Amino acid sequence: MEMISFLMQHKWSFVIVAEILFFVLLGAFFIMRYWFNKPRIGYVFIVLLILNELFIALIAIYDYVETGKVSSFQVITVLFFIYLISLGKKDFLQLESFFKRKIASWKGEPVPELPHKEIHKQELYGKVHAKEERKGWYSHLLIFVIAQFVFLSMSGFAGWQEFSLNRIKNMFQIYEDNKINHANSVWGIILIIDFIWSFSYTFWPKKKKSSS
Repeated sequence: MEMISFLMQHKWSFVIVAEILFFVLLGAFFIMRYWFNKPRIGYVFIVLLILNELFIALIAIYDYVETGKVSSFQVITVLFFIYLISLGKKDFLQLESFFKRKIASWKGEPVPELPHKEIHKQELYGKVHAKEERKGWYSHLLIFVIAQFVFLSMSGFAGWQEFSLNRIKNMFQIYEDNKINHANSVWGIILIIDFIWSFSYTFWPKKKKSSS
C-alpha cells in the first residue's frame, strides 16, 4: 500500500521521467540497430520502451481505482494510448526511415532509398493529393469519435444525457467531469483546424512546381 501511495503522490513526476525515457529508449534502439548493427540488442530497448509505457498505464488504472474519479492524468494517458494504437506505428516507421537514412549518411555509407509508398506520397498533386489529405482527416475524426466512447465509459455515462444545443455557449460541456470537457474542447479545436487545412486542398489543389 505504501508503494501505491508513493506512486499516486508522484504520478506526474513518473510521467515526465517516462516520456524522457521514451525518447531515450527509442533513440537507443535506432543507434544500436543502424549505427552499431546490433538489432537484437536494439530490440531489448523496444521491450523496455513497451514496459515503460505499460507502467504509466498501470499508474492511471491505480489512480482511478484509488480515487473512483476521472482525472486529467487518466485522460492524458488514454489519449496517448489512443495515439499509439492508431497512428503510432505509422509515425514510428517514418521516424525509423529517417534515422536509417541519416545514420547511413553520417557513416558515409550508401543512403537507402525511400520506400515506394513514401516516394509516391511525396509526388502526389491535384485531386489525388487532396483525396489523401481528406483520408487523413477522416482517420483523425474516427479517432476522435472512438475517444468519445472512452470518455463516456470513464465518466460513467454521466452528463451526456443532459446535453442539449443550449449548452453550446459552454463549449459543449457534455461530460460531467470538467477535465474531460477541457481536453475535448482543445482536441475539438485541433480537429477543426485539421479539417480546414485538409479540405483546403480540395478547393486549392497542390500544384507541381515547375522544373524551370
